[in-house]
Amino acid sequence: MKLYAIFLFLAFATSVYSINSPLFLKGYDEKNRFINELTKECVEDLERNNLFDDCIFYDENLDYKEKCVLENREKCINYRKDPFTMVPKCANDSFLKMVMESNGENDFACFINAEGKFCPIVENDLNGTGEVTDEVLLETCKSKACTEGLIKSYEYEFQHVEAKAKYSLWFNGKTHYTESEYLNLCNFLKTIFKKHIELLNSEKCTSQSKDDIATIKIIGINSGANTTKISSGANTTKISSSANTTNISSGANTIKISSVLIITLGLLLYNLI
Repeated sequence: MKLYAIFLFLAFATSVYSINSPLFLKGYDEKNRFINELTKECVEDLERNNLFDDCIFYDENLDYKEKCVLENREKCINYRKDPFTMVPKCANDSFLKMVMESNGENDFACFINAEGKFCPIVENDLNGTGEVTDEVLLETCKSKACTEGLIKSYEYEFQHVEAKAKYSLWFNGKTHYTESEYLNLCNFLKTIFKKHIELLNSEKCTSQSKDDIATIKIIGINSGANTTKISSGANTTKISSSANTTNISSGANTIKISSVLIITLGLLLYNLI
């Protein structure tokens, strides 16, 4: 599926700690499993808009930057922002609602700095262990843009932890579970999100922060001339392209680099339950 799912979007779906994404589902069986959860009317609506191929399931052979380019096309941005306007027949589909709610603020997953590097937490997911340790978070602290983006993502995850837990269980193949198992996972995720947010807001983090917001870009439609820049406001991060400025809130995101967080947590929860 897509990036969200961290985000994403990240060979997320297969990493130990995917930034957050239902997108990037890998392989025919997983795509089939996803589609089989949807109502017939919803599937027809998604197919009519060609959303499965354009914004949900990406070619697993694409590299991460190429997935970011696809992820940030106008059609996919609009789908994440307001999915049920685009596919009204899915408005009552409980599975798609859960998926979209579980994937939120993951714009940071496609941030790239002047050296062509992704945020440290994404680089770790792509090229490292994928484990989100304090060391990885503190490395992220060196970038104000990445830190603010990650905090925004964790805060969204905390507020929508119920959907995140359900998606994590489904993503990892655990379709039958007790209420106690589900609540244990919700509490586990809340603890993780809270711990990470506190560290990212701590003086230990902010004291080494470099204000790089003006130089950070988001890989966009053409990763070159059309790569977008970000600007930070008091409470929101905006993505501006050309003369038009667009707020991207993937609150209803289908999978974006949805992802440094869902897979690891999903796997961890497997061991906990």
